[in-house]
Amino acid sequence: MTGQQGVAPQDVVVDLSGIAPILAQLADIRLEKSKLEDQEKVLTDIVKAALGSEGTVGQVDGETVLTFRPNGKPGTRFDKNALKADNPEMYEKYIIETQPNRPFVLLKKDGAR
Repeated sequence: MTGQQGVAPQDVVVDLSGIAPILAQLADIRLEKSKLEDQEKVLTDIVKAALGSEGTVGQVDGETVLTFRPNGKPGTRFDKNALKADNPEMYEKYIIETQPNRPFVLLKKDGAR
């Protein structure tokens, strides 16, 4: 199976033909989920606009239906790029190696490219 598009020499290929309907269902669910997430964002933006920049509690007929409050305190973040530019030796001293992630990527309904 090497030489197929999307298959690298180090890959371990597993035939999933027996669960092709599951892959198709998963692809359909992901597509529907994406559409719903898009709709959710549009509706959320409308509600946030109605609240304005100061509103923290939304009510309908006197009943609280949502809150939009900051959670936590303002934070700080470490600028590793500035450290690397200003003091590359110190930056290198504290670098640690990490393992790559392993994303689950569904290519098409049938799992093929």
